[in-house]
Amino acid sequence: MVGNHPEKTIAKRERFRINHPDYQENKRKEYKKRIDAYNHVYNVNNKDKRSAENKVKKSLLRANCEICGSSENLVRHHPDYSEPLFYVTLCSSCHNYVHNGVAKP
Repeated sequence: MVGNHPEKTIAKRERFRINHPDYQENKRKEYKKRIDAYNHVYNVNNKDKRSAENKVKKSLLRANCEICGSSENLVRHHPDYSEPLFYVTLCSSCHNYVHNGVAKP
């Protein structure tokens, strides 16, 4: 337990690191494989959305939210992914409202 014998816990962790030098690197590699697999499935299942996002990345973001006029935390909202260059600039609060019906605090 950390609270009762912190010096023993630290020593135990250090022994583990010495005896398993590749542990952290292997964990990172496993995590990266899982994330890459997830991203691949997401991209395959959301081709229209990804295509729209890629095309719009090069276009300019408008200066204010088109609902409330805020100029902070702006994002692009695509009402229809088949028309990637048609988007609405919204603040994150209004974007949540559009998607989830969650009102601004």
